[in-house]
Amino acid sequence: MKTSLDSESMQESRKRWNSIAKPLKSLGLLEEYITQIAGISGTPDVKLDKRFAVIMCADNGVVCENVTQTGSEVTAIVANAIADGSSNINKIANVFNTEVIAVDIGINSDVDNKSLINKKIAYGTKNISYESAMTS
Repeated sequence: MKTSLDSESMQESRKRWNSIAKPLKSLGLLEEYITQIAGISGTPDVKLDKRFAVIMCADNGVVCENVTQTGSEVTAIVANAIADGSSNINKIANVFNTEVIAVDIGINSDVDNKSLINKKIAYGTKNISYESAMTS
């Protein structure tokens, strides 16, 4: 397993960024990240062909204040559709060759779908109108 960055590839990547007609380092972290990826991959020709959209799904306690179009029961339905690849975000992502990953970080119910990654922190948040939403 490779444990060090390829400094030659990083140097070439920096050189390329600096040769573009723009103020030096004006793209900030983007330039740094691409340079680091060049070091990791061992080539200054960085290609980021694989794209992901990570959709975090959770319920919000303030929904009981009737400030949303739907109730919290819709979250599980939408999360299921995203995980199955049948939601609107999946259709849009397909156009851009992007894989969609659905993650349950706080849906009010347990969703039985092997494609939905379960990283539940809590069953929804508390109603922020009356108390801290996520602080215990």
